Amino acid sequence: MKVRTYKSFFLLILFMVSALSNAQFNRWQKSIDFRVAPNYGYRLIGEVTPSAIPGSVTKERLKDSFSKNDKGYQTWNFGFSVVFKKTDRKSISFGLTFMQTGFTREKDGNMFNYRPHPDLEVYAQLAVGPAQVLKYDFKQNYLAVDFAYLGRIDGVNLSIDKTKLYYLLSVSPAVVMGDELILRTQGFTLAEGNNLVLYDYTTSLNPQNQTVVTPVKNISFNAFVGCGLRAEYDLGEKWKLLLQPKVQMALFPNHSGVQTAWALQSSLDLGFVYPL
Repeated sequence: MKVRTYKSFFLLILFMVSALSNAQFNRWQKSIDFRVAPNYGYRLIGEVTPSAIPGSVTKERLKDSFSKNDKGYQTWNFGFSVVFKKTDRKSISFGLTFMQTGFTREKDGNMFNYRPHPDLEVYAQLAVGPAQVLKYDFKQNYLAVDFAYLGRIDGVNLSIDKTKLYYLLSVSPAVVMGDELILRTQGFTLAEGNNLVLYDYTTSLNPQNQTVVTPVKNISFNAFVGCGLRAEYDLGEKWKLLLQPKVQMALFPNHSGVQTAWALQSSLDLGFVYPL
């Protein structure tokens, strides 16, 4: 399944390259931009599915716990785009972005005799010193093909010296390049260390009444829809400075298991634009 997804994704890239070489696009003005973006990731939770094991936390308490203990996750995006300007007011762009999304779930205190993951030992040390916090980072890496429409918004009533302003609407088909659950400790250290790469999981009972741990398998392909603003500031005859705040959301749930969740992300692209 994953091989088929990768093949489909790279066929999409080949289609994009073929489209860019179209004679119609060759008559338009072109530029290329290179971007790096600090971003802040979070999640939108839909359904919560607690464990069916007797004595497990209820659905209401689990959802309330996620609401209180889930935090944003700060990462970076990198990419480039080729912009085709049909007129001075309308443009389209195609590009590639390496994108990271995720969120952090925290457990604050009550670590004694707690087992943080099925692959780890029970923590049997009494709390000494600073507060003990266990952080679960739900992190995913994507390679995305970006398609965007750019429309000018500056004019007589809105004008900034040497700057062009746009709004943008985007859709980005993306393939998962990495999907990890990272455990980080604060104020204490687990027997296995304090920065561990593991996996998300669910638990259930088999017919023999034994606990079964099942690793979560999230979808390997998604798409992100977004909107934002774009400012291009003239640095000289050719180079322009790029500033592009943007928000986007996964079209399909990219976290499953105990929760069904969609990735949310706000980012600030910083970069340069050069004419082609």
